[in-house]
Amino acid sequence: MASGGKGVKFGRSGSSKISGSADKPASGKGMFGRAGSSITLGQAAARSGSAGARPRGASESPGMMGLDEYPKMTASQSAVMFASESTPAQNQPRVKSKSKREELRTQKMEKVINDITGDNYFLGTGEHGSKKMAASKSYKKTVVIKMPVVIASPYGKLWSVDVIALYHNALKKELQDMYGIVEAMYKFQINLGFEDIERFYTWWEVFEGFIIDYFDIEEHVLFPYISERVPLGNTKLSKTERTTLKGRMTRTLREIDDMEDSFMNRPPGEMLPRFVEFLDQFSPRLLGYFHLEETIVPNVLQRNFEVQDRGRIQSRVFDFLKNRKYASETLVLQSRWLNAEHLKIWKAETLKGTARVSYNMWRMKLEKTHQMIVHEFKQRAVEDELEALQA
Repeated sequence: MASGGKGVKFGRSGSSKISGSADKPASGKGMFGRAGSSITLGQAAARSGSAGARPRGASESPGMMGLDEYPKMTASQSAVMFASESTPAQNQPRVKSKSKREELRTQKMEKVINDITGDNYFLGTGEHGSKKMAASKSYKKTVVIKMPVVIASPYGKLWSVDVIALYHNALKKELQDMYGIVEAMYKFQINLGFEDIERFYTWWEVFEGFIIDYFDIEEHVLFPYISERVPLGNTKLSKTERTTLKGRMTRTLREIDDMEDSFMNRPPGEMLPRFVEFLDQFSPRLLGYFHLEETIVPNVLQRNFEVQDRGRIQSRVFDFLKNRKYASETLVLQSRWLNAEHLKIWKAETLKGTARVSYNMWRMKLEKTHQMIVHEFKQRAVEDELEALQA
């Protein structure tokens, strides 16, 4: 492996919430690098890095549609969805209006999508019908948490499976953490406060950014690499099919983002059941997409490529990420679930230059921020239960 001297830039510049929701000052937790700055890996090893705001699901690569670029509901449709829960304007001091710059950017992205799709992006997706919108007006006040069955994909036995299982298992681990947080919130639902919601969304921003980074890796590295030898146009993983599936998922991500404003203007415990319904929509879609990939990609790789291609793909992933903001965070998230043996192989195939010596520092920082939030919620639930028993 080449040990190139170029460093990985990291630190994500500040931007607005997806679909024009209000920005909130960053808490500074779970973030690597200073907002609006680019720091090389060598510099990162010499200093700890300041906290900065992380835009939700932003795609820095011009060739890939980021979360903002996927189709979303219009303002009028969103109004229908939340009409039954609307409150007077004077009771919504936390909601900020979208800036002119954001509105212009959104309009440009919508125009690009309409030019490509003929304004029929949701055609056939089953997600945009009036019946669904009408049904969304009513929500149950109590919701049973539908923790999905999350089974790790086999790793380390077949190289062609490893190529995608690396990311799938990483995201499945994040899903498990997410439901751990939600389960904890339900245990102290009555005492759930605005600070708890803000803490969750600090965790959520990292998770959501990782999902979008994975989608970008697929579109710029994995699928182009496969298509060099095997066209995927006649499979269920064609460009059109992938765009439709990811459009559904990213739409739900935007809805979860938008729920933050609802939390800030209603008692958080009252909004929790609706919030969980959105999570329960998203998780099966993501896991279903993983299952689809696992039935197609390993077979294609095994028949048309060789074991060395796993390392080549990972090397390309590093090259793709190294100039992106939050590259260090994405590299840690995709690998932190690996055991010691597999992690050693992953480092040899993936990391280059100063990234090899900086990785442990990145990992410790992520453990003290992103992963610590999960532990905080679980500990809070235990403490509340003990207080209830002593009362």
